[in-house]
Amino acid sequence: MYPPHYLSSIPPPKPANGTVDLIFLDYKVDDIITALNSLKPPKNYTRNDIKPYSNVASNEVLGLYALTAWKYVVIFLLTKRIPYSTNF
Repeated sequence: MYPPHYLSSIPPPKPANGTVDLIFLDYKVDDIITALNSLKPPKNYTRNDIKPYSNVASNEVLGLYALTAWKYVVIFLLTKRIPYSTNF
């Protein structure tokens, strides 16, 4: 099993079973289906072919990442005595 490739200029190697997971944000569903079907595959893809890849929403993952990343930025600013504002 191959790990998911979120962005790649070179596609991952084709697995023996010929199946590749295509992971994208849900608001891109229609664009992805259109792009896949424009390649004239043997199957016409529809929304029925789309399944959630994970039960964790991307905003939850990105939110946790942001909290972690910002924590280190604030620590850096405090240790360098650089003023910062939390008023965004």
